[in-house]
Amino acid sequence: IAIAITGTNFFDGASVSIGGIGAANVVFVNASTITAEVPASGAGAATVTVTNPDGLSGSLPGGFLYIDGPVVNDITPDLVADIGGDLVTVTGSGFTNDFTITVGGIPVTIQQVFGDTSFTFIAPALSTGSYDLVITPTLSDPVTVTDALTYSDQTPPQASISPSHES
Repeated sequence: IAIAITGTNFFDGASVSIGGIGAANVVFVNASTITAEVPASGAGAATVTVTNPDGLSGSLPGGFLYIDGPVVNDITPDLVADIGGDLVTVTGSGFTNDFTITVGGIPVTIQQVFGDTSFTFIAPALSTGSYDLVITPTLSDPVTVTDALTYSDQTPPQASISPSHES
């Protein structure tokens, strides 16, 4: 997750730590703004510290709040038609209205979120096979459910009647 840190007296070459862990991709924008990638950590408030190349630093206690990511307990159904269109329900915990999902790398529109315990989406059309479901919350790390959905050729039977009328 990329964040912008605002303050004063930042110098080019400054480093950033969040909860004592060094941030990646620190970019000096100007003397009052730095951007950085938040390192992974457990849930809770963390101190944000900016350290200039001269060793002087400033900190903001509780400046960043890590939240627990979602947990998936069940996906129903887990067998869907390769033509897409099946309504899929994901249950677990930690779901909010602020996340995106993909199935097999394809972005999927969330149909409905039920509190933080479940959500539904329409399965996209994909070739037969098994695909990962990736849930990407805005404020925590993505969660991947490997081989979450299996697609099969569930083409309905085609019938023809001969003769088609009574003689």
